[in-house]
Amino acid sequence: AEGAETQRQGGLREAELEGGRWQEPVHHQFLARNRWLTGEWDDALTEEEAAVGAAEEVVRGSARLMAGPAHGLSIRLHRGRLSEARKLLAESEGGSLGEWQTALLLEAEGQTGKALQVLSAFWERTVAAGVLVELRQSGPDLVRIALGAGHPEVAERVVPVLETIRQRARHPLAESAWLHARGLIEQSVELCSE
Repeated sequence: AEGAETQRQGGLREAELEGGRWQEPVHHQFLARNRWLTGEWDDALTEEEAAVGAAEEVVRGSARLMAGPAHGLSIRLHRGRLSEARKLLAESEGGSLGEWQTALLLEAEGQTGKALQVLSAFWERTVAAGVLVELRQSGPDLVRIALGAGHPEVAERVVPVLETIRQRARHPLAESAWLHARGLIEQSVELCSE
């Protein structure tokens, strides 16, 4: 993680120095994710705001980040700041994962059935389109929401897709998503924490 942090910081400096402004949002977003994963939430929010600001400076709309305000929304939901999360989601263009974020907000507001409708529709459409990279992050959430709404059959359909992503990506985050989803279905704390 420390090597990745150094690499991202260096990439950000190079982008600024060499005039590669279009690269800045990506570097800031990865730094935000690292801060989010390590619990440095205030720093994650700062990096995410910098990413969005840089994207908007580069070009309106098309440079908007794919995941929208994913980390900022997640942090606000974990902190119980639902009105702030709702406002953030309303103000954002959502990116391609806006439905996932909407589902998380609906779940936090106690609308589990509606959250399941939104997220499973997004999931099915994305799987049908073959854009599996979009699904790694939302997979464990869909499993949790489906199980909470009493629909284990929906949860069971997620794991094979995450297995495909895991095999193709060969990346720790893909492995983690697959294990987390399996752990939720099997009610295994060990799998969820690997």
